[in-house]
Amino acid sequence: MPTHTAANPARYWFREFTYDPASRIRRGVFYRLMPEQQPQSVQTLPHPMSGESITSEPSVLQRVFPRRLFTYHPLVQAACATPYSSCQVLLGSPESRWRILSIEKISGGELLHTLKARSSLGTLPELDIDKVPAIAREKANQVYQELVDAAYMAGPRSVVDRARDAAQWFLAAWYAERSGDRKFYNHDLQPLIDAINQHAKAQKPAERLIPATMKLALRPDLIETVVAAGQIPARLHARKPHEEHARDLRPVLEEDAECAIACVGLLLREFGWAKCPTLPGGALNPDTAAESSSG
Repeated sequence: MPTHTAANPARYWFREFTYDPASRIRRGVFYRLMPEQQPQSVQTLPHPMSGESITSEPSVLQRVFPRRLFTYHPLVQAACATPYSSCQVLLGSPESRWRILSIEKISGGELLHTLKARSSLGTLPELDIDKVPAIAREKANQVYQELVDAAYMAGPRSVVDRARDAAQWFLAAWYAERSGDRKFYNHDLQPLIDAINQHAKAQKPAERLIPATMKLALRPDLIETVVAAGQIPARLHARKPHEEHARDLRPVLEEDAECAIACVGLLLREFGWAKCPTLPGGALNPDTAAESSSG
């Protein structure tokens, strides 16, 4: 790394070998800045596209040239003392967060790191705040942003907690609006789910009658979907350390956090509170538009 490109060089560099955009998995080697005085005087071969290589005789390609460079060596042992599965890697910016899937030593002695993108926002649609009932908008925006921040920055258990908060508020706002009863804003997630299930039992699915206390009838399939989407964050949220120990449960994992986020995204789509997907130029996705118009 030439001296004129960075007055304060990075401590680590990641040399990427492969990247799969579908699975968002990178594989490569980390290099560490050497602790000696930097930059160092080193002997290098001429770059194939440098003026020295192009204008000189072929024999010049075998010569070495002095350079002042920052020197890096590949990592030969893990950089974090904790289990690598709990480590996070920032590549380039704080928003580009990756977790380490595996570390293996290759033939040259370097450690080949396999990284997977930390962000789970691909399953969380953008909130269309104007579609949320006016009384619930401020809190809805707050719990949504807290979930977005947690998805980038927090551990799996914290992500599940934020997903559970978002599921509670979105379900409460939706059901309070449909029932005309604001008391549901004060319900915790499980009592709220129980209330929705009670409504499903009181309603006659075959006739789809509207109970006297309801503004609109709720389709049985819709009730089943939103209840299931709310139950998953609720159950994962209940897996506190003491419960794991007492009931011999496995800990909350990264994949569980991704599932909880996906459940919140499902609620937003079912309620019609997610912004519609668009094609380049602002045109509506015809598949989505056709599905919405047919419903």
